[in-house]
Amino acid sequence: MNQIELNRINESHIMRVDKLYRMHGGLSSRLISYQNQTMFLEIIISNRWRKDNLTTANQIAKCWKEYNNQLANSSFFNVKIKRTEGETGFVMGLKEKQSKTDLKKKIENLVRGEKNTILIETIKGTL
Repeated sequence: MNQIELNRINESHIMRVDKLYRMHGGLSSRLISYQNQTMFLEIIISNRWRKDNLTTANQIAKCWKEYNNQLANSSFFNVKIKRTEGETGFVMGLKEKQSKTDLKKKIENLVRGEKNTILIETIKGTL
């Protein structure tokens, strides 16, 4: 699978599924590669995510397989789990009165979270 296809799958997955994990759960994921029926995923978790790493890897890999037709024949996964001190996403209600300063802080925290990650575990499994 080439980089253009990977980008297309990642963008679609973010818009349909991953945005909910990012905004409400404190987790983001992306497909790094797909070869020989194996999904290679990167998962970034923040302090808000409460599940253990093995449960997380299984849940997110199954989610990628279920919601992406291109990955329907996946039999295996290889997941790199990283931790961030920042955030993976946030929610702002339309009725909330947010100052520009509050919004700027949330965006800075989001960017910081993307840049400052630490690899904590690699998990391989079957689907």
